[in-house]
Parts: sequence; C-alpha cells; structure tokens
Amino acid sequence: MRTIKIESQNPTNEDYKQALYQSIIMAFSSLVALITASYWFFPSLALLILLYMFKSQWIEGSYERIVEYIAIAIFLILPAFYYTKGKQTIF
Repeated sequence: MRTIKIESQNPTNEDYKQALYQSIIMAFSSLVALITASYWFFPSLALLILLYMFKSQWIEGSYERIVEYIAIAIFLILPAFYYTKGKQTIF
C-alpha cells in the first residue's frame, strides 16, 4: 500500500505529457469561449463607439440617458438570440 502512494507522488513523462495536452486543449477552449462571449458585448460596444465617433453630442448631451438605455437593452436582449442560434445544428 505504501509503495503505491510513493510511486503515485513521482510524476512520470506520461503525466507531464498529459498535463501539457490538457493545458493546450483548455487554452483553445478558453479562446473559443472568449470569442463566443464577444458576440454578446460587441454590438452594444460598437454602438457606443460609433455614436461617440459620429454623434458625440448625443453621448455628452441631452440624449445621454437614452443612448445608455439602448446599449443596456441591446446587451441584455442579445444573449437570447445568440443562445437560440447556438443551439441549432451546424451541419
């Protein structure tokens, strides 16, 4: 019993190889998750950037609250649309 415990505490080359494979797979999975999440916040962020570039008086002036509410509404509504698209089959 004691030898199994001692042997299991010494990592082998196979353990390092498995750890490297799992790290690479998780890094790519995280990248996919980040790209998927960008679909959620990108439209509202793009709206704010475009309005700031072309109609900055709307953001800094009397339409400030309306622009914020529209961006928040887009941010809250989009996950419902992307969730249904994500559940569809690709092929």
